[in-house]
Amino acid sequence: MRHRADLTQAEIVKALRYVGCQVFHIGRPCDLLVRRAGRLWLIDCDGVTKHRQRDRKQLEAFAQWGVVLVKTPQEALHAVAL
Repeated sequence: MRHRADLTQAEIVKALRYVGCQVFHIGRPCDLLVRRAGRLWLIDCDGVTKHRQRDRKQLEAFAQWGVVLVKTPQEALHAVAL
């Protein structure tokens, strides 16, 4: 199944890049790999709807890897300590 970007992802990426983050779209198990000041974050843009739910494997990977779920650009900036 092809990965589709969540509706908020473009705004979140724009905000992160605006403050100097490097952002890489990785798709699975989460949406983004973000680098700032020598640190890395795994971020998932939370656009889950009744038509698109996270599966068990994805949730397990989030827990193991410390993936941060964000819904807004402000939450993403907070996640990377800004």
